[in-house]
Amino acid sequence: MKEQAPLVLVANTRLPAERAQALQVSHAAAACARLGVATHLLHARRRREFSLPAGQDLWSHYGVAAPGGHPRPRLEALPCLDWIESVPPAVQYLPARLQELSFARRAARRVLALAREHHERTGGGAGPLRLLARELEVARFVAPFARGAHAVRGASGVRGAGSRSAGAAPLDLFLEVHRVPGGRLRRSWLRQAARAASGVLAISEGVRADLIDLGLASENIAVEHDAFEPALIPVTAKRDAARAAAREALGLDQEAPVVVYTGGLLAWKGVDIAVAAARSLPAVTFLIVGGMEQDVVRLRSQAGALDNLRIEGFQAPARVPLYLAAADLGLVPNLAQPAISARYTSPLKIFESMAAGLPLLVSDLPSLREILDESEARFFPAGDADALVAAITELLGDAPRRAAMTAAMVAAAPQHTWERRAERILAWMGERAASPLALNHQPGGEAR
Repeated sequence: MKEQAPLVLVANTRLPAERAQALQVSHAAAACARLGVATHLLHARRRREFSLPAGQDLWSHYGVAAPGGHPRPRLEALPCLDWIESVPPAVQYLPARLQELSFARRAARRVLALAREHHERTGGGAGPLRLLARELEVARFVAPFARGAHAVRGASGVRGAGSRSAGAAPLDLFLEVHRVPGGRLRRSWLRQAARAASGVLAISEGVRADLIDLGLASENIAVEHDAFEPALIPVTAKRDAARAAAREALGLDQEAPVVVYTGGLLAWKGVDIAVAAARSLPAVTFLIVGGMEQDVVRLRSQAGALDNLRIEGFQAPARVPLYLAAADLGLVPNLAQPAISARYTSPLKIFESMAAGLPLLVSDLPSLREILDESEARFFPAGDADALVAAITELLGDAPRRAAMTAAMVAAAPQHTWERRAERILAWMGERAASPLALNHQPGGEAR
């Protein structure tokens, strides 16, 4: 049997980490490995590392399913210039850019070395190494060596990373895009990298639409949202028994209605209106789970002393299912600005709530409408705390509708596991391999 080409994933994140990116890339890599693909995950070695409890590794920390007879992904931490957290937030922009650039150059060189090793070992019989890069800088640096590189010429700085990689073997470059940059320079970089890529993977339809506006051909772009891990959150519509046990574990009243938010606390996530809703609904317990330490401190200061609000801070992934099971309703209260909120995001919390059968209250935004419909979620105007209060009150008083929403969520969940996502991506890669992108040259587009 012909050997399948290995897959390298690159993500500029520490592993593990408090941010969702680390969870996403860990599950994405592990799912590909479970399908029998030799998978190599390159990530950043940061100055401050996240310590795991004794006896845990990355995979058990994130609740990743058993490998099913296949090797786990190979993890490789790459050094980078990192003094971001040693300076005040107000002056972190330059250190952050230097960290990105240093990681990208190191990752690009490592990818080219891996491509050469694979080519020498197989004689090209297994096809070129496949790279799935969610870091634009990495994609730029390896673009001249991708199989579509005939379309990439003279890009400023592109040849720098590869100049020391004599005899570099070709590779299939796939670019994963979670947001389309607004600045002219980075948009130019994106077009350059896309010309050399065999395909572009967009995290949402909003990203896909903006990539097409940028000049990419629609047929070269696939959309895959985020997903959930059933080994961590088993799919179930039987919420009553799980709810009682979860509330006992979390010290919650068995009878009081509970509304939960899980995820980050960046301003565009809209969690501030959950605090406002808690003030208006004293009989409802609100749980806010997640966030970086500085955001948790800010939100607690804003909330003051609200007896019905618990701001739990970051929780280990294994504890998140407890909060989902304990709740009657979940919140996805994104704001209408910026574009990452309204058009690009693919919230992990939605797919985890699907598995848990948790009815959701969701901001009425294109990014969320493309995932959910009226049978699965109660939509409300983004940023409107009064409308959120009304929606919570309405759903808490309508048990039959909540039950119907649970059934709809659970029915949709099996299509959104990490493994099903990986199956679709790998099949798409097989179809797209060695098919370099061409820019659309449409009137009014940005193509040059």
